[in-house]
Amino acid sequence: MKGLTPKEIKVELDNVHSTSALTFAVYNWMNEFKCGRTSTCDAPCSGRPIEAATQKSSIKSKRYCFD
Repeated sequence: MKGLTPKEIKVELDNVHSTSALTFAVYNWMNEFKCGRTSTCDAPCSGRPIEAATQKSSIKSKRYCFD
């Protein structure tokens, strides 16, 4: 985090990107990294699968729509 405050990080992000960084997002990520997070990638989570459609349900929906 280069020893910067959230306010300084926001200014840096705003200078690098054409859109303005949201202040709460900067504070949120600062807290995440302080708590030990090492990546900005989504963490795996339990629950609904990424792809809920199956080949069988896809065929059923096509029949419904085109019959």
